[in-house]
Amino acid sequence: MKKEKDWLDKLKIFFEIVAIVFAIKYGQIISTALKERELNIKMTEVAIGILTTEPSKESDSDPLREWAIEILDKYSNEFGVPISAEVRENLMAQSLKISYLLAEDGSRITFNGEPIMITEPPRISEAEPPAIITEDSRE
Repeated sequence: MKKEKDWLDKLKIFFEIVAIVFAIKYGQIISTALKERELNIKMTEVAIGILTTEPSKESDSDPLREWAIEILDKYSNEFGVPISAEVRENLMAQSLKISYLLAEDGSRITFNGEPIMITEPPRISEAEPPAIITEDSRE
């Protein structure tokens, strides 16, 4: 009986150690994933910042804008929505327009301390008006 109890105690200790090691490793995996996700968000913010500036008029090729578009394309592909060639060309040719939701007094409306951005996709031509959805157009 004593041998059986010793064996069960050893087995219990073994599983406790395995559980602790598993919990530590799982915590490391979660921490690494969160840090990687945070880095991806920062990279996307940098890319958007680059694309909000006016493109260089001197050259058709702007490596920094191309990099920013590649970053956005990489993360949009993860969600199954790749950036089309037309959007890519528009982002190379013109800046990304970003505005913020504003309160009546003109201050930015925030969510969790961050201003809420509204992005307008680049238009193919300046003559093309932005799409406006009205109650009549929804039918």
